[in-house]
Amino acid sequence: MLTYYEDKLKALKELGEVEIPIQDCDLQFFIEDALESLNLAYQKLIPSRNRKGTSKVMIIKITAC
Repeated sequence: MLTYYEDKLKALKELGEVEIPIQDCDLQFFIEDALESLNLAYQKLIPSRNRKGTSKVMIIKITAC
């Protein structure tokens, strides 16, 4: 499971944003802790249901300081 979290964190660093399932709180906290330890600013965005249908995702996006 940790490699899945690390893969998501790596994708976030490379792409600047990543989508995660809104129900996956462990992944959310893992990414937040990692970004805070690196002193990176980020935003958590939840797109409207019209854009994504029934699946609920959260977008975590690295922002410029």
